[in-house]
Amino acid sequence: WYQRRAHYLKNFSAGRWRSEWKITLPKDLSSGVASIVGDVKVQTHYFEEGNVQLKSSKIHEYSINLGSNKTADMFANEFIKKVQSCDESYQSGVAEDFDSLSRGSLKALRQLLPATKKKIEWEKIHTYSLGAQIAKGP
Repeated sequence: WYQRRAHYLKNFSAGRWRSEWKITLPKDLSSGVASIVGDVKVQTHYFEEGNVQLKSSKIHEYSINLGSNKTADMFANEFIKKVQSCDESYQSGVAEDFDSLSRGSLKALRQLLPATKKKIEWEKIHTYSLGAQIAKGP
């Protein structure tokens, strides 16, 4: 597994990426298929004038064919390329989702928060016009 943490305090953000990959090899390494499962977990945190966290995860599954002329180096290189490809596509997807949230739902919610900065009594949310607006959706 591997993990990376990043803290950008001047940008009011932090995040963590954790990835765990498991390889199951066949009994006969000269032929067959190695199955690979990757579990990627991402947590982002934005905390300027509020506290927004996004947690997401994705399971990647694929296989690598083994052959009599495939060396361990060839297998390792194919494995690394596939992990990089999975990570890059997942990172792009998370970035697109976060961008979509920031342009849509989060922006709408941010505009609806009271300017008085008084505590909202969530158990009475249905009595506020904010509750009605959220219920309607964007």
